[in-house]
Amino acid sequence: IASGRSLSFGVHSQPEILVEGPLHPRLLRGILHNQVGGQNLLHSSLQQECLIYIAELLVDHPELFKGILIIRLGSMIEVLQSAQRQDQLPLEKLPPHLYSKKIKSLLSADQKSKEGHWKEHRLITGILGRVPDDFPSRVWLILQHQKIRFVCGEGCLVSTDILNTKVSEPYFAMKIERFLNCFPTD
Repeated sequence: IASGRSLSFGVHSQPEILVEGPLHPRLLRGILHNQVGGQNLLHSSLQQECLIYIAELLVDHPELFKGILIIRLGSMIEVLQSAQRQDQLPLEKLPPHLYSKKIKSLLSADQKSKEGHWKEHRLITGILGRVPDDFPSRVWLILQHQKIRFVCGEGCLVSTDILNTKVSEPYFAMKIERFLNCFPTD
């Protein structure tokens, strides 16, 4: 967990497991094999590999993660699997060097897709959870001027509760991010 980002593990239609700090390898293995693997062993293995490649990319290409607070491994795997179905080669059959290239390509595709394919850009941006740099401050302004309560499923965002923090604090941005993730993707 680098550069103030969190990781989430999980499979579609199941609650995600959010990790916000360093984990002992035994705990990480437990999350991958018991919680994620209990739902889908293939996803467990793919997320473990994805985690390794993400760690390398965070060091070598931190610009690819600009605007991403939570790296959602499960969502990334779903998108990559969907793309691979079109190529008629399952993601799990890819050699490691191609798998890592696909991950890097997904993270950089957002920048490329801005130029011509607006729908693809919006889809990838949403899946990656990438927001503009000034997004937290814009939300702050809205919440500051109105007593608002947003509810989505189990998620709730109340302006009076979070305005006790500063817009520059990571907690504020994470609270917004978590709330936005409550909206269904289907």
